Amino acid sequence: MQATITREIALDLIPVYLAGEASTQTKALVEAYARTDPYVKRLLDAGESFQLPTTSTPITPDIDMETLKHTRSRVSRQVWQLSIAIGCSLLAISFGWSGTFLAIGFWIFYFVNRERVQDFFTKS
Repeated sequence: MQATITREIALDLIPVYLAGEASTQTKALVEAYARTDPYVKRLLDAGESFQLPTTSTPITPDIDMETLKHTRSRVSRQVWQLSIAIGCSLLAISFGWSGTFLAIGFWIFYFVNRERVQDFFTKS
């Protein structure tokens, strides 16, 4: 039985083919179609000659643990910021209507500075 494929199917199969994850039948189909379509042939040739750049930063074995610690510290920092914002809001609201506006100001200050603080800590 001879299987024929369309150009769209061949284009869908090219990433699997180039990754080396295609079965022998799929490879044969893609290669057979590439012989009839010059565009697909160029894609296959370009993909086979392409190599991913190597990473300049060394990957340590315990990078997962470092990432987990970093994430926990950021979440902890955000919880503290949120609790301070809630506390200041409750304190401001206890002063009446004028305190409500003060509380709104605290929340605006919190949301504006939360992004800045996170950006500062992620850059360092």
